[in-house]
Amino acid sequence: MSPAPPLARAELPYLFCRQAVRIAFKLWFAYRAEGLENLPTDRSYLLVANHHSFIDPPMVGCADPHQLGYLARKSLFKPYGFGRLLRFVGSIPVDRGSSDRGALEAAVRCLRSGRPIVFFPEGTRGPEGEVGPFKRGFLLVARRAGVPVVPVGITGSGRAWPKGRVLPRMRAVTVRFGTPIPPGELRVLGEEGVRRRVLSLCET
Repeated sequence: MSPAPPLARAELPYLFCRQAVRIAFKLWFAYRAEGLENLPTDRSYLLVANHHSFIDPPMVGCADPHQLGYLARKSLFKPYGFGRLLRFVGSIPVDRGSSDRGALEAAVRCLRSGRPIVFFPEGTRGPEGEVGPFKRGFLLVARRAGVPVVPVGITGSGRAWPKGRVLPRMRAVTVRFGTPIPPGELRVLGEEGVRRRVLSLCET
């Protein structure tokens, strides 16, 4: 196996935007991140999180000190302004509801280049306190790229901005990073085992 690529440096515009959003989140959502010491510092990794709200991707991105890549459903790239923003932060368009091999291959290339990626394997937003079944695409990507999976539990975002609500409310949101799962252990755990790790972080 070839050596793991070093983590890519975050670009200045990304760092500036992340800091601005982090300040806004702290003021509005009493935003807090825990378990940052669990993030690998010598190699790329795949973050796997639960999904309750539109604010989940930036919540994870604001906590992680590295510049992340994201997978986002293809329809979100159609509005010109928002599509440009998604590309700016390194989002990969994915055709939800089908096996989008092109998107998965793009994710593998991103990880191999040294840039971590965020996955929301439920595929859609669910109610606060629940973590739905995981689609297995993230396992294929992690195995192909040879990177560990870091489980992430997000609590409070479903109360702050639930599905169907027009504007967010002032509610506390916490992002917790768990212990990395090595590629070899992923074969034993499977998607359900990883889902349970994420769920345990939501219950902490």
